[in-house]
Amino acid sequence: MCSVEKIVRLRHNLLCHVRIHFKTKEDLDIRAFLFSLQRELHAVAFLNQGSIRTLYEKRVVDITSESVQSHAIIETARNFALPNTAEEEENMDRKPELQLSFKGSMTSKIIHIYVQPFDS
Repeated sequence: MCSVEKIVRLRHNLLCHVRIHFKTKEDLDIRAFLFSLQRELHAVAFLNQGSIRTLYEKRVVDITSESVQSHAIIETARNFALPNTAEEEENMDRKPELQLSFKGSMTSKIIHIYVQPFDS
């Protein structure tokens, strides 16, 4: 089972940083992945009148957003990062980790959420 640890309740309009790590035995079709991911993220940004940047380096995808509802970014990234079932993960042969951090404008406290993939 996937475990999700939320340390603090999320608020709207936080600076948001999402990092997706892929541990794959085979090469990931990153262009198709990024195309789908960016399409979803930019739709979220458009609806919330914010901005989102996506950067890919090797097997890490970095997503940075400003003035966007954080929970929408989390749900979008999680949908792309985590397989629905253990069988799907085996079929896709990827073991992603999704790390998110948020920084509010009222405090310097950073909120960490860690989504752990299925046990291998």
